[in-house]
This record gives sequence, structure tokens and C-alpha cells, in this order.
Amino acid sequence: MAAKPRVSTHKMISLSTHETVSAGEAKQKGKITERRCGSRDEWIPSGSVVISSALRLRFPYPSRCVARSKLKRTLLAGSGTPTNGNWNWLEIGVRNTALARQLDLTIYTGTFSVMTLDDINGVQQQIYLAFDANNNGLLPAPKYFCKLIHEPISNTATAVIGINNPYLNPVMPEDVICPDVCDQIPWVNSAIFELNSIAKGYTCCCTAAELHKAVSFSPNLDVPLFI
Repeated sequence: MAAKPRVSTHKMISLSTHETVSAGEAKQKGKITERRCGSRDEWIPSGSVVISSALRLRFPYPSRCVARSKLKRTLLAGSGTPTNGNWNWLEIGVRNTALARQLDLTIYTGTFSVMTLDDINGVQQQIYLAFDANNNGLLPAPKYFCKLIHEPISNTATAVIGINNPYLNPVMPEDVICPDVCDQIPWVNSAIFELNSIAKGYTCCCTAAELHKAVSFSPNLDVPLFI
């Protein structure tokens, strides 16, 4: 019997993971293995919940508590976008693509830069989710989530970047870290209907090479787009 396609995922940037999911396992909502290779509260909206699942594909969760937490507004590695946001639809789209095409995919997932929000004086402040005894930030809420999807047989890859700030309005040209090529990638457009929705997580796509230019510690793959 032929081996089932697998989705192999690595956390590549700050909090990073390696996940391996076959297309058959994706159909069962995923079996994930993880490998870490890792690098004020006053600004977090009331009623928000911060959890640590945003860098993993959606299933499974380590506990029902974490699964329930994902239904709240704020995720961590700290994602500020809601559960039905673009990052969630991207994860589903990656699984569906692997399953539909019976492909083995390698996925690198991670974060980049630090999210900022206005304080009461209108000054941008970096957001951290944990502090040491001297009030130094330890765990930053990332400004960007990045996912690099690599199909090794055709040696093609697509990077998808989500801006992790539903209060960033408008998105400025300098906030988009690479030339956006989402219009060239049908499977991304099928998965995410509102790519430019700030509330759902403004999303852009780029080549692996362009991602590497912007984020030097991302994989150095100079290959065509995975479309």
C-alpha cells in the first residue's frame, strides 16, 4: 500500500515547531508531533484569553481547557486575531490541500517582530505576555505570524504572513514585509476569503526567497511558488 501524504511542520522563528501530519491523519483532524527550536496586560482587551497554540496546526490540543481557550479572542504565541480569523482558515487550507492533492508538505511556522499598541498617551508600546522580577518583558506578543509551505517533490514553496494586530488601522506599506503574491496562489484564496481584513488578521503571501530577505532566520529556499 502506498504511503499516505504527510504534512511535516517546523517552527522556524521565535517559538518554533515541527509537525508531521499525513493526509489520512488530516482527515482525522490531525496527529501532530512537535519539536521546539526556539530563539501590558493593560493593553490586552478585557475578556481576552492568551494561549500558546497559534504556532501549531489546529488539532489536537493538549487539553480541553486550551481547546476552549481558542474560542476566545486573543491567542498567543500571542495572536490578537479571532478564532475564525485568517490564520485559522490558513491552517485548514493547508490540511485540505495536502489531502486533496495527496501531497507530502513541509511547513515552517513561526513569528517575527513584536506587536505594539497605543498606551493612554497615544505612544506605541511593545506588548509582552510575561515579565521578570524587574518588569522586563520575557515573552513578546509577535507582530507577525509566518507560515512557509514547501512541497519537496516539485521543490516549490509559498510563504503566508499574517499581521497579528486587529487594531492596526490602516495597514501601512511598511507593515507588509514582502511583495504580496496572494493573487497568484489559488489554494490560499480558496482558504481565506478576506485576506485584507484587519480584524481577521491582514494576510499577504510571498516567495520563500522574499520571506528570507525580510526574516533572515527563515529557511533559505529560492524556489518557485507552491500554487
